[in-house]
Amino acid sequence: KDNSAREPMRMMPQQTSERSGNSWQWLAAASIIGLLFSVGLNVYQHNKLDNVKEELARSEQQRSVFAQEIEVQRTSLEHSKEQLAVLQDPNASVITLQGMGAADGRTARVYWDKTSAEVYVDHHSIPPPPAGKQYQLWILVDGNPVDAGVLPLSDPDGLERMKDVQTGQTFAVTIEKLGGSES
Repeated sequence: KDNSAREPMRMMPQQTSERSGNSWQWLAAASIIGLLFSVGLNVYQHNKLDNVKEELARSEQQRSVFAQEIEVQRTSLEHSKEQLAVLQDPNASVITLQGMGAADGRTARVYWDKTSAEVYVDHHSIPPPPAGKQYQLWILVDGNPVDAGVLPLSDPDGLERMKDVQTGQTFAVTIEKLGGSES
């Protein structure tokens, strides 16, 4: 009876040390698996973060393009409002100039506010000038032509602000060398 009582005692410590060795192995394996899972999750999150950064950069670029487009539209709207104010100004006289020669049948309109001396020209219907030439606006003062400015070579849409004119009898447009003529 004494021997059988001691045998279970001997077996108990052997089973405990085997379990203890197996537990450390399982714990080490679980730690390695957890570490690999953590590394994989970190790589996944890093890639996801890079994708979000790229998308944010694209969105910022689009926002910048939209902001530029809005500014262009805002400038265009302000320009249109200014032109509409000229057209609706009750103090502005409207002088229609009839084309001659190559511009026969075409017109240009001069808007002249004698109180402010402001002059605008709507020249969208006159043909482009010949190469090396430019249109020039004149006002006749006591029969003498006075330079009122040259018309731009491009963008004939809308009104062009010319030099202020205090007094005169009539306007005329001529084709001159680039930059205009003095007389």
